[in-house]
Amino acid sequence: MPGNKGTLTISTPNGFKLWTYPSTDTTTKTPTVTANNVVTVTVNTNEGYTFNGIKSVTSQMGNLNGTSNNSGTYTFSVPVGTFNNYKGTQNAYIILDITTNQYNITKNYNTNEGEVIVIDRFDSTHTSIDKAYYKENLWVSIEPKANYKIKSVSCKAGENDVSDFAQASTTGKSYTFTMPASDVTINVEFELDACAITTDIKNGTISGITSPAAIGSDVSFTLAPTDDTYKLDSCKVFKTGDEATTVDVTESNGTYKFTMPDYPVTVSATFVKKTHDVTTSCTPAEGGKVTIIDKTSPVTVGDSVNINVAANAHYEIEAVTVNSESVTLGEHGDYTFVMPNKDVTISATFKKKQYSVTTNGEKVKFDGLNDKYTWGDTVEFTVTPDKWYSVKSVYANDA
Repeated sequence: MPGNKGTLTISTPNGFKLWTYPSTDTTTKTPTVTANNVVTVTVNTNEGYTFNGIKSVTSQMGNLNGTSNNSGTYTFSVPVGTFNNYKGTQNAYIILDITTNQYNITKNYNTNEGEVIVIDRFDSTHTSIDKAYYKENLWVSIEPKANYKIKSVSCKAGENDVSDFAQASTTGKSYTFTMPASDVTINVEFELDACAITTDIKNGTISGITSPAAIGSDVSFTLAPTDDTYKLDSCKVFKTGDEATTVDVTESNGTYKFTMPDYPVTVSATFVKKTHDVTTSCTPAEGGKVTIIDKTSPVTVGDSVNINVAANAHYEIEAVTVNSESVTLGEHGDYTFVMPNKDVTISATFKKKQYSVTTNGEKVKFDGLNDKYTWGDTVEFTVTPDKWYSVKSVYANDA
């Protein structure tokens, strides 16, 4: 049988011969058979093939019709006559219907990590297949996705390894095997080779990150604020999608470093506006006060700062400066400024008020008085009554 697909057993009556093709018998034979003698043909297929029946039996005297049963046996009756056999020919042709079995190919792998295809080695279109004929020569192509590599590959027929499954390239991405007479499962396991690094930087920039990064490698980076009004508030590295799983980070002279784990990570850093102190001073201390409205020191750079300067009784504001720069207060002692990127000192200088001195008296003369006196000063003066008069009393502000 062609292709070693099975065995053919023929039981013939006396005088009936069947020769194989090409014949090795060089003699001329003229067998004579009796009508209706029965010829039995039994076909036993090898593993991987299926016998579907005998398509036809053709002899020198025409087609020989017969019957078949489920056991692979076919019978037919021979006609009356003499079969003239010539050299290199045969008395009858028996055409068998034998098909090669097709078996399933299952690919077991994570589609998020790579791709596995199986093709016929001689198919120029490279069409992926999930079934193959017995003894078909197959090619397995494995392509990991970005950041993944091949960890293990196997090809199983049931519980057993397919014997000729072999690597076909130095990259480990191609394999070949011959389809056995059973279903097969190709198992491919991928693992991370390098992992992605994403960044989330607020009010600043990051330098030195290259994504993806090889697992186990050292990753270094530096951070910088958007401008010098910002400072670093927080920096951490965590598993992407799982902020609770953090990665240890070290810092030295402004350079941050961590070891790349076997999962994607996010580098997060937040810069916030700087804050600076606002201090106030009053000269003299008892002269008044400076109040910062709705703010406490330190104050964030860029914020509006409202102040109020008020003098105590018998004092008045002489001058107000912000970081030594004179400022003009509003009608009620208010002033607003934008917090700069440095500490601020608000200085208020107060002075004692001056008051006028007026006199009121009859038949007397006041000497030694000035028009105005500073609050707290000692006022000295003399009172001289007119002739024939004496001073009865002297008082100030109805005292």
